[in-house]
Amino acid sequence: MVDLLRFAAAGSVDDGKSTLIGRLLYDAKAILADQLEHVAAVSARRGRGEV
Repeated sequence: MVDLLRFAAAGSVDDGKSTLIGRLLYDAKAILADQLEHVAAVSARRGRGEV
């Protein structure tokens, strides 16, 4: 059985909500390797630096 955790983030524009959620998923190892590779490729293509 999989435990489900619901999480909500509230804030104004540019408060870092998506960054926070992304970091929590990354630290929890909840992002698959191919998803992380895709994000890194898109980030590099857009000139955003390392993921």
